[in-house]
Amino acid sequence: MNGTRYANGKTAEERLAAVVMELIYAINERNRHQKRADILDYADLREALRPYVQKELVHRAIQEVTRMRDEDRNRMIAREASLQQELAMLEGQIINKNPPPHGTNPENLGK
Repeated sequence: MNGTRYANGKTAEERLAAVVMELIYAINERNRHQKRADILDYADLREALRPYVQKELVHRAIQEVTRMRDEDRNRMIAREASLQQELAMLEGQIINKNPPPHGTNPENLGK
């Protein structure tokens, strides 16, 4: 395996192409050393690619979970900021002993 080409591949296609090329190279080398004329067939590719395809699928799932986590974190941060503003307003009213604005129901705060 051309580890550098695989490791530095920016896309799944680049990484899988490195695997295919390595398989072709390995079969060509074996043929040359053993004076054979085997060709790369479907089964060879299927077996060689299976763990790499699975790895790419898991990698894609991890990226999706990371994206979802980041979106959830952003929503939680926005909600926290909103609650902190509401808390600051209420603390200001308490300090100034002012009643909450008309129509504000203390039971609905934080919802």
